[in-house]
Amino acid sequence: MHSQPLNVTAPFRLAILTVMAICLLALLDTATLAEGQSEKDDFQPLTPDDFQPARHGLAERPLIAQPLGLAMYVPDSQLVTDRADGQLVVSLHDPSDPPEWTITLQHMHTDRGATPRGQIEQHLAALAESGQEHQVIANQSVTPGNAEGHLCYLQQVSGSGRDAEPYISGWLILRASPDAFLVFSILSTPEAFPLLRTALDAGFETINLRSVAELSLERRSRIDAGRAFLESITPERLLPLMDTRQWARLYRIDSEGREIEVGYSLLEVFEAKRGELHPGRRESEYTSTEREEGIMVKLQGRIIGDLDRGIFFDSIAMYWMAWDQSEEAWSVRGTQRQGQAERSESETGLRIAPSTGNPRPTLTVIRQRSSDYQRTPAEWSVPDAYLSQALGSVLGRLLPRDEQRRREFSYYFYNYTQATPQLTQRTDQWEPHDNGQWRLTTHLNVDSPPIVSIYTADGEFVRTRRPDGTITEPARIEDIRRLWQRRGLPMGQ
Repeated sequence: MHSQPLNVTAPFRLAILTVMAICLLALLDTATLAEGQSEKDDFQPLTPDDFQPARHGLAERPLIAQPLGLAMYVPDSQLVTDRADGQLVVSLHDPSDPPEWTITLQHMHTDRGATPRGQIEQHLAALAESGQEHQVIANQSVTPGNAEGHLCYLQQVSGSGRDAEPYISGWLILRASPDAFLVFSILSTPEAFPLLRTALDAGFETINLRSVAELSLERRSRIDAGRAFLESITPERLLPLMDTRQWARLYRIDSEGREIEVGYSLLEVFEAKRGELHPGRRESEYTSTEREEGIMVKLQGRIIGDLDRGIFFDSIAMYWMAWDQSEEAWSVRGTQRQGQAERSESETGLRIAPSTGNPRPTLTVIRQRSSDYQRTPAEWSVPDAYLSQALGSVLGRLLPRDEQRRREFSYYFYNYTQATPQLTQRTDQWEPHDNGQWRLTTHLNVDSPPIVSIYTADGEFVRTRRPDGTITEPARIEDIRRLWQRRGLPMGQ
């Protein structure tokens, strides 16, 4: 009997994300980059004490775009982030369908002698020379947050004849450094512009802007702190993690307050030889390299993909690291199942220690789908302050709790969430939370949404919440099994 063809709706990235959800990290639901910021964060918009955003047509939560060095209140909007030439681009647009206005924010590098006013004058001169129809609505110098800037709004026309349609274009250009500007590009329908302009005028007054130099110094400070923290993780600090074994339940609360099962997971940490990455292999067959002792983090679980169609995602990941962090290796496998049909994808990683012939450590990652015969490796020379995959899975259990203050750390690490394998700079904010607990807020790269985990004062995991509302909490396997059986859900092997 032939099974139905498997409709693959999630690529390997979902399998990896499933595994990393098991790592007990949490993604907060983020309508803007601001959400997930600590209430104690010093980088906030500039506002009077009695400021009420809604009175000015602004969203209740501010936009805090750390990579742009920008904090401000913006109109209620949908937010999309992208990258152009390696730079973060933030786009805001009206929630209506179709949107009546859009705003794009990004850094623009320029000559040191350039000014915000000069950029606008050049644009107006180019329009005049081309003969394009336009009407100046506003053209003035501004200093939001004491930043040198210039604001301009134009009414222009797209198309011609019967197809001609008026629209409003605008720019706010702020100096972010001697050779870089922060540019707001604004497009609006004439009908929506009066209210948008009123809201933007109020929002611009709340701008808090950090210079490119300040951002660079902060990044260097976080990297130095990250390096010092990693160097402090000795084998003696890792030993208390051995024999950790924790099941977790993943569920969601629906609009009627009911708990809906999403999945389950198991985290295990134990001492192991590198060869244990290959469970089917006998120890007597290990090579000398495979006999090396280290720490193993094993993550496995099941996620419900589409219950109506019987689609489930099973994953198992094993991350090995030498006790001195000099080497690591891992094996990850994700399988999508639908009835008797299945499709698997895998990833292997290897970081070798520096040697005389290769003074910098090298990281190699290979991804492969079950339907592919070719495997294309990605390879990097590993920079200083590098965080291994094994440590990344248990970091909240190791971070310092000796001082009741917020600290920030950055390190380079292999970013498993990317469609294309990448090394990115991960940033962690570690701070006291309610009732003696601690909160870990992570950005996997400079423009990713925040990941939040809560831990007890003793370093035990408490809870996570992901963007789709999924909650992850520790649970006994007996309770998980009972819940799944009661709801007619098939558990994996």
